[in-house]
Amino acid sequence: MKGFFSLLLAAAFLSLAALSCHKDDNTTPVKYGVDGMTPLPEAVDIGLVMDNRRVLWANFNLGASRECDYGDYYAWGELNTKGVYDESNYSYKDRPKVLPADRDAATVKLGGRWRLPTHEEFEALLALASDSDKYQLEEMVTYKDARGKEIRDADGNVVCGLRITQKKTGYSLFFPAAGYGSGTARGKDGAYWSSSTYTDASVYYLAFDSGRLTANVLQMRSSGLPIRPVYAE
Repeated sequence: MKGFFSLLLAAAFLSLAALSCHKDDNTTPVKYGVDGMTPLPEAVDIGLVMDNRRVLWANFNLGASRECDYGDYYAWGELNTKGVYDESNYSYKDRPKVLPADRDAATVKLGGRWRLPTHEEFEALLALASDSDKYQLEEMVTYKDARGKEIRDADGNVVCGLRITQKKTGYSLFFPAAGYGSGTARGKDGAYWSSSTYTDASVYYLAFDSGRLTANVLQMRSSGLPIRPVYAE
């Protein structure tokens, strides 16, 4: 009987392992942000330097705890998630050119130098990744666990996304195709806020899907998008 229960426990452990992200991702949160609730990411040095400052990237989305998780969705300049994202309930009425720290969800929740990336930082990251001698750029790659099993989200969609790997160090960033706060396009579209506005109503964002990869596109501020924080040293 003891051996039977041992087998059951072993089977349960293997089932859980198959559903988890890579064990070697080193993304198990041990600390939380200044709000005491949001998992604090690790800062990954992918080799981006701007204005003589290293720009480090969070290894998972704001509100997530692993790189394969989608995390939370925010309207631009709002500090809380919600069920519906549209103009009717959009609360941030100021019109800054760059999002201020007190309206930056990454800064407010994580603290320190964490913040949303700028439009220019997203563009610089994609330019960096385009150097095939130094980087491996994988678009809409399927996320698999340590045993090679595809990971699926809560809706049953295969988790896929953008992966950028620095060949010299092996450090990588994975941006899951998390879709939108409305629940649409998960597993199909990647859409990440920048802190930079284009007009009073629109903001630059990182966008990718099976046919495009660009940071030079616009999204309405009231939309619900995930956030990948950066840490500028």
